[in-house]
Amino acid sequence: PAVRVFRPDPKLATGGAVIIAPGGGFVNLPPHEGDQIAQWLAAHGVTAFLLRYRLVSSGYPLFAQLRDMQRAIRLVRYHAARWTVDVTRIAVLGVSGGGHVATGASVWYDEFPGAESEPSPRGDSIDDVSARPDACILAYPLTDPVRLYQCILSIMVSLYTVYTVLPGLNIDSSY
Repeated sequence: PAVRVFRPDPKLATGGAVIIAPGGGFVNLPPHEGDQIAQWLAAHGVTAFLLRYRLVSSGYPLFAQLRDMQRAIRLVRYHAARWTVDVTRIAVLGVSGGGHVATGASVWYDEFPGAESEPSPRGDSIDDVSARPDACILAYPLTDPVRLYQCILSIMVSLYTVYTVLPGLNIDSSY
């Protein structure tokens, strides 16, 4: 896993950050669901982090993507001063299958069901930082209940669930 940083012009910087999980059905990470969004956010003053998470098609288990998102949130929060990010303004954004990753991070920000099969070792001081995002944005997220079950997630909204936005889209006949 890795993150690519898209920094805004310092004159436009808002202190906000968004970690983007592109879609691709856990098989690939298409650029149009990550790079363009990151560039748009940076042009509007938000520091964007494009997450390259582990893929099922490469042999990783379905919950590895959530671990990667948790680590990315911790990494951004830990290095917030370096990237001029406000530690209380870190959001996750998921597109399609990446929406599933973002949803999981918003519900299980430290541990999650099925974690026993791959314990999260505390490897460094970054692991001591909270993985709870401050907001979640979902763009046509994976919502198929069968896939959700297969991904070891049963979404349980509670008082502690992260504030979530689901933007609606309307494509007219002239498109």
